[in-house]
Formats: sequence, structure tokens, C-alpha cells
Amino acid sequence: MAYVLIILALLALAGAAALWFADERETSSPRLPGAGARARRAWAKDKGFDFARADDALGGEWGRGPAAAGARPRNVAAGSAFGHDVYLADVGAVAVMVMRTGEVSDVVVEMRREGLAGELPADVVEVATTQGFRVASNEPGPAQRFIDVRVRTALEEMPEAVSAVWCESEWAAAQFAGPVSEEDADATLAPLALIADAARVLPPRRWGSVAWEFPTREVVGVAGGGGVDTRDAFDPRPVKRPEEPLEMPTRATGAVRGTLERRAVGGDEIDPIADGPVAEQPFDLTRVRRNQVPPSIFGDE
Repeated sequence: MAYVLIILALLALAGAAALWFADERETSSPRLPGAGARARRAWAKDKGFDFARADDALGGEWGRGPAAAGARPRNVAAGSAFGHDVYLADVGAVAVMVMRTGEVSDVVVEMRREGLAGELPADVVEVATTQGFRVASNEPGPAQRFIDVRVRTALEEMPEAVSAVWCESEWAAAQFAGPVSEEDADATLAPLALIADAARVLPPRRWGSVAWEFPTREVVGVAGGGGVDTRDAFDPRPVKRPEEPLEMPTRATGAVRGTLERRAVGGDEIDPIADGPVAEQPFDLTRVRRNQVPPSIFGDE
């Protein structure tokens, strides 16, 4: 009986040591996905984010990248940064950070680092290369307009741990090459927010209707409605004019004040204004004296 108790005690001690070693490894590891739920929970708490062990609904929001294999998002940190909803989760063997753009679009834009193994999906074509990333899309025109100073700045500031960035539906996502450190996760927030802002230039799936609070002029060739005033601009009633002209206000009056003696034009003896010698002007340095001499620009000197 004593031997059985000794064996059970040794097994319990070995189990406790294994649990302590696993907990110590999970806590001390600097890598978030490899560190497990505790390290991700600490990072989320430091950022003011919520934490969940898994989120099945999040995995169905996008279908590219590691989520295309049907991997379930684990260790999900959810919060808000730079005006966007942001999620950081482990999907399969890599980590993915996604931000909500605020508008659903059917245009897909993929940005992969040059030299990354693997071919582009069949539904996209390469449209540009910028800041060390190959840009591909299913709509080349909107994708080329999408690449502006915000996108170039974001790709330039992306940490080296980010291997791919893409825009899909209402999401802007960044995929890490493997486990992501806290420093890389923090450094990805601002560039990914720029990508999410720039994604609003992509054509939306549904165009919103424009409605005005006050009626406006009718647009030729467009059906009425939506706040447009469709009333006839001309009054069909005939104009009735009075038989006698109306007396309109005037400034003229018929009053006479005093008498005026009639005189012949030019009969008054008035001295001419420019008659007589030129008056001498004083030279007191308040005027610029001009010498009346011939011009000098036509001379040879």
C-alpha cells in the first residue's frame, strides 16, 4: 500500500511540474500566437480590447488568406483603433489582424511582399508594384486608383513580419508570416488603418440614394421624386393689364424756386484758366522736378 501511495505522489509531482513548465513557457514567450491565450489576453488588456478564446462568426467574414482553408480564429482580441473596429486572432499557424472599413465592396485588392512563395489566385491580376509589394486585384481600374499616398505610406511602414495585406468585402487585413510579437502588432495598427481609410475609394456594392431636405429644381431627363420639386415653373394664368396706366413713383416735381436770367452762350467775360506766365514753383524737396529736355534714349551717347 505504501508503494502505491509513493507512486501516486510521484505522478502528481510530475504532473504539477509539467503544468508549471507549460505555464512558465506560455508566460515568458515573447510571441503572441505561440504564447497562447494568456499573452494575448494581456496584450488585449493593455490596449483596452476584449478577449475571446474563439470567434466562429469572425472566421466567416473573409475567405482569402489563411481563412480560405477554413481555420477557426482563436485567441481573438477585439477593440477599436484609429476609428476602426480591429481584431487580432490566430488563424491556423499564423496571426491575422483585420480592420473594418465601413463599406462593403466587391473589389478585392491583394498586396504581397515580393519574393513571397506561391502564385497569385486565379481571380486577380497584377496591376502594380510599390514599396516592395506586388498589388493584384480583380478590378485593375479601381485598384490603380486605390494606390495613393496613404497606401504607399502604409506599405512602407508595415513591419517586416507582415507578409501580405488585402482588402476584401468590408475588411482590410494584414497577415503575419508566423507568430507576431507585441511590438509588431502595435506597429501594424496605424498602417492598417491607412489601408482601411483608402479602401473607401473602392466602388461599394450598393450605392446609397441621395435625398435632399428641401426641394430642388427639376433635372431634365430624370424622373421626379427623391426631394425634387416637379411643379411647373410657369404660371398658366393670363396676365391682366389695367386700362389706364398706373401712376408710378418719381423724383421729379413741378415746383419752381426763384427766377433765372436768360443769357447768350459764350457772352460772359471770363478769364481763361491757362492764360498768363507759368507760376514759379517752390523747390522745397516735396516734389520731384522734371527738366524739360529732349529724350536721351535716341542719342548715340
